[in-house]
Amino acid sequence: MKFFTESQMVSVSLYDQSGWWKGNTEIHVAAGTALPLGCTENIYTPSAGGQTGHYASEAGAWTEVEDKTGTPYWNADGVRGEINTPDGAIPNGCTGIAPPEHNSEKQFAVFQNGAWIVRESHLGKPYWDENQVEYIVTDRRWECPADHTLSPPPTPKDGYGFKLIDSAWKELPDYTGTTIWNRSTREERVIQEVGEVWDAQWTELPPPSPFHLTHDGSAWILDEPSLAAARRKERDGKITGVYIPASQQLTRWIDSAEGEPAALAYYKTQRTAWHAWADALCDLPEQPTWPWPDGEVSWPEQPPKPTRYNPT
Repeated sequence: MKFFTESQMVSVSLYDQSGWWKGNTEIHVAAGTALPLGCTENIYTPSAGGQTGHYASEAGAWTEVEDKTGTPYWNADGVRGEINTPDGAIPNGCTGIAPPEHNSEKQFAVFQNGAWIVRESHLGKPYWDENQVEYIVTDRRWECPADHTLSPPPTPKDGYGFKLIDSAWKELPDYTGTTIWNRSTREERVIQEVGEVWDAQWTELPPPSPFHLTHDGSAWILDEPSLAAARRKERDGKITGVYIPASQQLTRWIDSAEGEPAALAYYKTQRTAWHAWADALCDLPEQPTWPWPDGEVSWPEQPPKPTRYNPT
């Protein structure tokens, strides 16, 4: 580092923290001091317009480069930016070619395949997807995506609808909302889209009951063993859940009514009715209409709830 023995004015070139030339000037240097940081007596002057220098302080030398500071560029949507360093470069995805003049209220420019393309803006206009669902354009630079169109769907004939296929509306059968069932598995499905159809494995005829398990192509087939098992389960539930508690209650009352003929007869009459009801339930499988495939079960009439004897 050079120290000056006398106070004097010194011609210097200025440079920033990155070493870029910031101009030439004169500064006062006091005796016994050195030049401040960011300046050098090694004077640089640009050789031509648009050139600038870069100072390497360790080597004490200038390198001249083209000054790209302020050079404009545009991204693919036409947004302008500037290079902010002398040795900067246009960012990836951007171009130094300015967009062409256009009506920004009705048009927009987009850079594709090395060239600008001016397109019409559809802001505020309706557009439709392939299933005729309508949307509104909310972006000035919106471009119509695949499987969408700005052309409104035509009015279809009864039982038909339109679907967008290969960018054109095609009229197809419309069964949307129709429920169908798989003939083998009973799977239920609702048709959701225009043009959706079903094959011979499906039918519009719903199963009449949970026990019609398969469809033979013309009608649902009742699985009688499954129905009979369900009827027995329901019958057994009445016996265990209704008959047995009532019978046990009446038996307890009969046991406690010894020596009371009137009360004893009253309770036995009730129990006899409950026994008869249980017998009728057990005899149901012997009836010719068992297991009642039409759904109307001839359940025997249930006796009234057991009641206490009241002599008054």
